[in-house]
Amino acid sequence: MSKKKVVTENFDGVVVLKEWMICPDGQTYLGIKGKCSVMDNKSLVGFEATNREANFIVRVESADGKRSINIFGCQIRSVVQGVFGKKSITQYFEV
Repeated sequence: MSKKKVVTENFDGVVVLKEWMICPDGQTYLGIKGKCSVMDNKSLVGFEATNREANFIVRVESADGKRSINIFGCQIRSVVQGVFGKKSITQYFEV
């Protein structure tokens, strides 16, 4: 039996945060929804973090790719993969 590969680039999803975050619209949210990509921090910011929770970043982009939010792993509770309707998640920011 072969293991399924985890998709880490360009998937629809929601990043659930550990703490509330103020987004560009001025509101606070616990979730960010959009096209997600998980990457190591060295490839994005150019240095390697010493904390094991901060050694990755999730970039959440809008559907058209014009806007994005980068979130360090130490601020993330979970990343949920899939397409969600408006009623399934009550408080999230859509990039």
